[in-house]
Amino acid sequence: MPKLTQPPKLPKQPKQPKRATNATNAPHDPHGTTPKRACIQLTLDCVGLKSTRTQSTPPQTKPKQTRPRPSSSLRFAFARSLLLAGPLPILDVCDIFAEYGQELGGIYLRTLTGHADKVTVLAVLPDGRLVSGCEGGTVRVWNPETGACVFSLVGHLDRVTALAVLTDGHLASSSWDRTVCVWDTANGACLRALSAHTHYVESLAALPDGKLASGSRDLTVRVWDAVSGACFHTLMGHSGWVTNLAALPESKLASSSEDRTVRVWDTMSGVCLLAMAGHSRGISNLAVITHGKLASSSDDQTVRVWDTAIGACLFTLNGHTDNVHALAVLPGGKLASGSWDHTVRVWDTANGACLLTLAGHTGRVNALAVLSDGTLASCADDYAVRVWDATSGTCVHALAGHTSTLAFALAVLPDGKLSAATDKTVRLWA
Repeated sequence: MPKLTQPPKLPKQPKQPKRATNATNAPHDPHGTTPKRACIQLTLDCVGLKSTRTQSTPPQTKPKQTRPRPSSSLRFAFARSLLLAGPLPILDVCDIFAEYGQELGGIYLRTLTGHADKVTVLAVLPDGRLVSGCEGGTVRVWNPETGACVFSLVGHLDRVTALAVLTDGHLASSSWDRTVCVWDTANGACLRALSAHTHYVESLAALPDGKLASGSRDLTVRVWDAVSGACFHTLMGHSGWVTNLAALPESKLASSSEDRTVRVWDTMSGVCLLAMAGHSRGISNLAVITHGKLASSSDDQTVRVWDTAIGACLFTLNGHTDNVHALAVLPGGKLASGSWDHTVRVWDTANGACLLTLAGHTGRVNALAVLSDGTLASCADDYAVRVWDATSGTCVHALAGHTSTLAFALAVLPDGKLSAATDKTVRLWA
């Protein structure tokens, strides 16, 4: 993508209220509890970007649009980053209820519409189709080339919290309705509903051997046979609800929790191999850096790097001044972290040094994704997705056009398209 010579000015946002500091032991809610509000129909207002499309007649001047403000205080939704190889184009979710295409500074924009509720999670299928889940319980499969909704997967009764692509190409989704659904991505059929958890299911991990793991607020992790629906193991040990999962080599699984620990499990035997403590508040996210090295982010404003062979904390990465919820692994084993302090930091995981502090967002950074050329995308509560040169720290693109302040998730498609979830639609730049 060509560099923008003058990145668009983004609107100032009101300061986000910090969580009470005395709530040390209170579980945070990474998905938020967002009140329902009326659908605001808007037309596109991409701040500061001009069309480069050749036109036979002079373009008409559009009246200025007024950006809506949230009708009530919205809390942060859990961010999960996905990384797949591919070139570079970009997608993102907002409040606009019209599908159209137009070139903006060399970037093609498409908006995918159809969800009736806020989009909470994204995933990418092996064939390049995009999947989105919303707080109303619907999962949609999209063709990003045409913008068409291929399937609307109906089965969940509450917010969709996580998506995972299984080794056979099928899709798993978890929900606050306490179930995990497995879907046939060829025809959109629900193959089975796994319903043994007794509280919200918050996280999923597809295991290399075809199994599926799910983490819940019932304090357990369950390991499933995704084909038969049988539960192989119920992994018990956490004393707080399970926030995230990460598949490790050699049939191992890492789980993070509000109990401030990371546990490593043998998914074949169901035995807990390690319980790694060190964080002083709940853990929000996990990222596998290399074989034997795992990162965890926390509401204690730190990131820790662990040796998963012996359970030792190799480094505590200090520098952020608010909750850290987003992680992404960069080429060369470097790690990026996004925080509610509005910044992204790049770390050297070999020595724990902070290499860069990427400043530019004016809201909480909620999700990160690494593009095929090594650049880093971030989305935040400030209407924008930013693309950074992770070597120099330069913001090479500020992709404006949002009308909802909250951006929850990012996902990179095989052809390089990047998607970000905020409200009821999915926007595509290429």
